[in-house]
Amino acid sequence: MKTVVSTLALTLGLGIASAASAVTVSPSVTTWIPGAGVGADPSRYSAANVNDGDADFLALGLGGAAFFNVAGGFTGPITITEITYNLVDKWLGAYTETAKVYAGTSYDADLSSYTLLGSISNTEAVTGATLFTSGVFTWLAILDTTPGSSPSTDGFDIASVTVAPVPLPAAAPLLVAALGGLGIAARRKAKKAA
Repeated sequence: MKTVVSTLALTLGLGIASAASAVTVSPSVTTWIPGAGVGADPSRYSAANVNDGDADFLALGLGGAAFFNVAGGFTGPITITEITYNLVDKWLGAYTETAKVYAGTSYDADLSSYTLLGSISNTEAVTGATLFTSGVFTWLAILDTTPGSSPSTDGFDIASVTVAPVPLPAAAPLLVAALGGLGIAARRKAKKAA
């Protein structure tokens, strides 16, 4: 059995390169709204499968969606890994599974307040794709948009999602250290006076 593992690197950011952008987090699925075709196989239909480090994945279901909450926010890059089993490269285009990727600042099940970052597919994920945004977000949503002409029965499959957290400004650690030093100095002065 041949397995095609597709990784789509979505670069979301402000165009600022920093050492902090190399740090990533793997958020858990906060909410999964299953779409059509979802079955009972726990290796395919469990939100716990995303980022679990094995071959299991979450099949969104046709029209389904997964929501990820990233405490502290994210800017990107975002990497989404999609798995499609039993396909050789020449068939991948005929077995299209697609999704739209959205970002927002609060949970919104109908996505009306979210920003559309772009569309992805298992076909494009073979070579990668890049999307850019100018915002900072706390919620990521992936909505299955697999076309009805595809033989897929359960839509886009998510194996893993990683995001880059919002980096701390370079001066933040210096400010914390300075405030700590002032606190220690004030405490010593108060001790001496007593």
